[in-house]
Amino acid sequence: MHAFAREIETALDAASGVASDPVEVDVEIVGRGSLASCFDVTGLAAASIAAAGGELARYAASDAGGGGRVEVDRRLASLW
Repeated sequence: MHAFAREIETALDAASGVASDPVEVDVEIVGRGSLASCFDVTGLAAASIAAAGGELARYAASDAGGGGRVEVDRRLASLW
Protein backbone atom coordinates (compact mmCIF):
# COMPACT_ATOMS: atom_id res chain seq x y z
CA MET A 1 0.00 0.00 0.00
CA HIS A 2 1.21 3.50 -0.79
CA ALA A 3 2.57 5.61 2.10
CA PHE A 4 -0.18 8.20 1.57
CA ALA A 5 -2.82 5.46 1.85
CA ARG A 6 -1.40 4.25 5.18
CA GLU A 7 -1.34 7.80 6.56
CA ILE A 8 -4.91 8.48 5.45
CA GLU A 9 -6.11 5.18 6.94
CA THR A 10 -4.36 5.96 10.23
CA ALA A 11 -5.97 9.42 10.31
CA LEU A 12 -9.41 7.97 9.60
CA ASP A 13 -8.97 5.40 12.38
CA ALA A 14 -7.89 8.14 14.81
CA ALA A 15 -10.84 10.36 13.85
CA SER A 16 -13.32 7.53 14.34
CA GLY A 17 -11.79 6.43 17.63
CA VAL A 18 -11.52 2.85 16.36
CA ALA A 19 -8.00 1.42 16.29
CA SER A 20 -8.78 -1.38 13.86
CA ASP A 21 -11.89 -2.15 11.89
CA PRO A 22 -13.27 -5.69 12.33
CA VAL A 23 -14.17 -5.86 8.63
CA GLU A 24 -11.09 -6.67 6.56
CA VAL A 25 -10.91 -4.97 3.15
CA ASP A 26 -8.18 -5.60 0.59
CA VAL A 27 -7.16 -2.28 -1.01
CA GLU A 28 -4.78 -2.38 -3.96
CA ILE A 29 -3.41 0.49 -6.07
CA VAL A 30 -2.58 -0.75 -9.56
CA GLY A 31 -1.31 0.69 -12.80
CA ARG A 32 1.57 2.92 -13.79
CA GLY A 33 2.17 6.49 -14.68
CA SER A 34 1.82 9.80 -12.93
CA LEU A 35 1.16 13.43 -13.60
CA ALA A 36 4.17 15.65 -14.16
CA SER A 37 4.57 17.52 -10.89
CA CYS A 38 7.24 18.23 -8.30
CA PHE A 39 4.79 16.76 -5.75
CA ASP A 40 3.34 13.23 -5.77
CA VAL A 41 -0.16 14.38 -6.74
CA THR A 42 -0.93 11.06 -8.46
CA GLY A 43 -0.02 9.13 -5.32
CA LEU A 44 -2.17 11.43 -3.20
CA ALA A 45 -5.12 11.13 -5.60
CA ALA A 46 -4.86 7.32 -5.74
CA ALA A 47 -4.51 7.06 -1.95
CA SER A 48 -7.49 9.36 -1.35
CA ILE A 49 -9.70 7.37 -3.70
CA ALA A 50 -8.43 4.11 -2.16
CA ALA A 51 -9.29 5.38 1.34
CA ALA A 52 -12.79 6.42 0.28
CA GLY A 53 -13.32 3.13 -1.55
CA GLY A 54 -12.03 1.16 1.42
CA GLU A 55 -14.41 2.88 3.82
CA LEU A 56 -17.34 2.33 1.45
CA ALA A 57 -16.39 -1.36 1.13
CA ARG A 58 -16.23 -1.67 4.94
CA TYR A 59 -19.64 -0.06 5.24
CA ALA A 60 -21.15 -2.33 2.59
CA ALA A 61 -19.50 -5.42 4.08
CA SER A 62 -20.67 -4.61 7.61
CA ASP A 63 -24.23 -5.61 6.65
CA ALA A 64 -23.13 -8.59 4.57
CA GLY A 65 -20.70 -9.84 7.22
CA GLY A 66 -17.77 -10.35 4.84
CA GLY A 67 -14.73 -8.54 3.58
CA GLY A 68 -14.30 -6.70 0.35
CA ARG A 69 -11.76 -5.75 -2.27
CA VAL A 70 -10.99 -2.31 -3.72
CA GLU A 71 -8.75 -1.75 -6.73
CA VAL A 72 -7.69 1.78 -7.71
CA ASP A 73 -6.04 2.53 -11.04
CA ARG A 74 -3.34 5.21 -10.64
CA ARG A 75 -3.88 6.71 -14.09
CA LEU A 76 -7.64 6.97 -13.71
CA ALA A 77 -7.29 8.39 -10.20
CA SER A 78 -4.92 11.07 -11.47
CA LEU A 79 -7.44 12.18 -14.08
CA TRP A 80 -9.86 13.24 -11.34
